[in-house]
Amino acid sequence: MGGTARFLIRGLAVAGLSWLALGAGPAAAQRDYNYSTCFKLDVDSPRDLVRGCTAAGRAGTLGENAIVRAYIYGGNDRFNRGDDRGAIATYNLALRLDSHNADVRYVRGNALYRLRQFRRALADYEEAVRRNPEHSAFLMGRANARYMLHDYDGALADYSEAIRRNAYDSVARVGRGNVLAVRRDFVRAIADYDEAIRLNPSDANAYYVRGVARAGQRDWENALIDFNRSIAIDPRVAGVHAARARNHVRLGNGEWAEADFREAERLAQGDAAGLNSLCWNLALAGADLDRARAHCDASLGIEPDDIDTLDSRGLIGLMQGRFREAQADFDRALRGDRNNAGLLYGRGLAARRLGRAAAARADIDRAVAIDPEIARVYADYGLAPDG
Repeated sequence: MGGTARFLIRGLAVAGLSWLALGAGPAAAQRDYNYSTCFKLDVDSPRDLVRGCTAAGRAGTLGENAIVRAYIYGGNDRFNRGDDRGAIATYNLALRLDSHNADVRYVRGNALYRLRQFRRALADYEEAVRRNPEHSAFLMGRANARYMLHDYDGALADYSEAIRRNAYDSVARVGRGNVLAVRRDFVRAIADYDEAIRLNPSDANAYYVRGVARAGQRDWENALIDFNRSIAIDPRVAGVHAARARNHVRLGNGEWAEADFREAERLAQGDAAGLNSLCWNLALAGADLDRARAHCDASLGIEPDDIDTLDSRGLIGLMQGRFREAQADFDRALRGDRNNAGLLYGRGLAARRLGRAAAARADIDRAVAIDPEIARVYADYGLAPDG
């Protein structure tokens, strides 16, 4: 559902480069200019980069493998400066020379992932894993993309394999915990989060997702402790403030809840995932549903087909009695995740409220067959088939 905690890939480190001394004469200077431009990390345009690398190759200064490495370094620099599209354009240059390079597939996948183009990212990670199945980073990339695409079986298998290879991989522990939490297997999820925190006590995200799992168990006090720890380490994440706000509502701390919601709104500007988290948590806190919907609308203005945000807005539509709009949102979300029990159940409730009994029964029966607990989840939201 829309409130699931998400693990996001961190930035890549870029390999260091040694600068080259320029030669004395004009020919040597031009040769070295081409060489250094090929490796230069602050070239403004991929076109300039390829011009330098091509000239260096023609002059015999660089071989093809070195030029590929130069493109990787240039792409990595753009990635680390936040220029994901520039990074992709530069990685594409490397792939024109070496279409089978697993490293380039992986780093391009990271840039696509950060742009939330998860299907294209998955294709790159799949190719990287196929060419080098023993590389754990490639496996983790695929796991993360599968998770974001709701392929929880595939993500669970990849995270578990990463842990089998390296029991000290705290990031894989968090990833597997997230899959288990989505499936509401909170006991096993928390066990993974506990181990991740033991291995890396300064991981703000691990405390956050453990707090989400504890809230799923209705352990509001310990969830609050985890949210507080997460914010103490990194106070800049909108979703954590929104989750803590909803937790404060559960504990009767209305003023603290509103302060956190306002901070989340400040932090979430322009951030689709943060806006969806606000939408979701405001809705489930029983707060102003119009306020919640506005954040979902803003999120979808950035990412129009995001499954989780469509799910969140569909839920709000059910709560507001806007059943046709809710059904439309669930329909759109199901195009990207056809076997999602929550989406099917929500669409079934909308169909029932619209008097479409046969369609409602088909969706609800299918949802319950996939997840026998889904009716209880919706009942916790205050939404039951006959409500």
